[in-house]
Amino acid sequence: MTKVDANERRPAPTHPMWQSPELRAAVARDDAGAVIRLVRQAAGLTQSELGHLCGYSGSTI
Repeated sequence: MTKVDANERRPAPTHPMWQSPELRAAVARDDAGAVIRLVRQAAGLTQSELGHLCGYSGSTI
């Protein structure tokens, strides 16, 4: 498994993803899964990599 440094993969606060209509809609409808997916994809992480960083399996993510 690839080791991922969370600090290097975090979308910057100025990343356009934070202002995207998709993210705003997901937050408005309290869709945590969609928020996680959008941020994960913006960071360029796979589900497996994010799971590893969080201490979970990719399938749990």
